[in-house]
Amino acid sequence: MLPLAGMLFNVVSGLVVDKAQNLAKDHVGKMLDDLLPDDAPKTDEEKTAVNYTERTVYKKDNPIKIVHHCTPWRGLSVLLGAMQLVKNPLVSLDVYSSCEVYGKSFHDHNDHYYHELYDQAKQLPNVNYIGYKPNEYIKEHLKDYRMFVYPSIWEETSCISLLESMSAGLYCITTNYGAIYETGAEFPVYVPYSSDYKSLARKFAKSIEVAADTLHSTGIRDHLEMQKDYVNKFYDWSIRSINWTTFLQGAINAK
Repeated sequence: MLPLAGMLFNVVSGLVVDKAQNLAKDHVGKMLDDLLPDDAPKTDEEKTAVNYTERTVYKKDNPIKIVHHCTPWRGLSVLLGAMQLVKNPLVSLDVYSSCEVYGKSFHDHNDHYYHELYDQAKQLPNVNYIGYKPNEYIKEHLKDYRMFVYPSIWEETSCISLLESMSAGLYCITTNYGAIYETGAEFPVYVPYSSDYKSLARKFAKSIEVAADTLHSTGIRDHLEMQKDYVNKFYDWSIRSINWTTFLQGAINAK
């Protein structure tokens, strides 16, 4: 049973405030316990991996589409608060957020806790709530976006959605919470994490506005090319698969 009883969504000064704490830790912990035996060999944290995506160069005054494809308890409420403060008419947000990523059972038991948050997204004029799409669909369509914005309030140990977005050449804005910085290195814009979600939303809104004004510049274009090269060199599946095969084979052999 997940610790969901305290889940509340309040609209405070036009911002959706997500009170969730430790929503899925029990679920994730159980997944790992089921996969690995107690005496499985311990290794350094394994990196996730991504595949390369081609894209076109952004031109000034073109629409700027933001993608957010993270589960709803990880900071969606902060992002929706930020989008209420973004005034640039070129900027819009597509939200692919749902509990379905963890399977039908998890979705059926937990997704209703977030319906008020989804409804908030549907009401905002610069936000399109799309909901769950398979990862292959997301990766195929990342080329249609210019930014990935993730105001993480979840203590990540890595972040595949960030890596996928970096690999696709998206301008990334996130917090420095958990292992986000270790995942993204020097490339994303890091907004210092704060438990004051209204303040965090204001900072993200400002970061989005500044990014939109500079996205066409040569300096940003070169930065994003370096970012793609970095991710595709160190996180390509042809490299990471070797590490994961070794790790998983060791876990199997320990049984």
